[in-house]
Amino acid sequence: MTNINAFGTKLRRGSATGTAVAQVTGISIGLSADTIDVTSHDSTGGWREYLGGLKDGGEVTLELNFDPVGATHDDVTGGLLDDFASGTSVSWVVTFSDAATSTWAFSAIPVGFELDAPIDDKLTASATLKITGVVTLT
Repeated sequence: MTNINAFGTKLRRGSATGTAVAQVTGISIGLSADTIDVTSHDSTGGWREYLGGLKDGGEVTLELNFDPVGATHDDVTGGLLDDFASGTSVSWVVTFSDAATSTWAFSAIPVGFELDAPIDDKLTASATLKITGVVTLT
């Protein structure tokens, strides 16, 4: 079994060579799929049976050291806050730090942005992107 250090994982806007979101401290992605209950009176031993249903790309959550005027964070074209304000779908690519530089490519709509400004710590933010359509894993 190969263990992969997550350090160096990048989220890029547009393509695998696009601009990486700066100061990312964590990326979480949650894929899911619906199930369709096909249990019948003939189901063996009274156990429920299922078929796989529609897949959902889920959400991507980013944890950031927030820079209000940073080009990839601000409300100017290309920044997370600008994407949130526009509400339009944007293409993204997560590039992992493995030897093959594996990627997950998807389109997503920004659906959340939370700022945290504690008195005794750094300025941080959490951004949530809702994946729309297919997630391509390479």
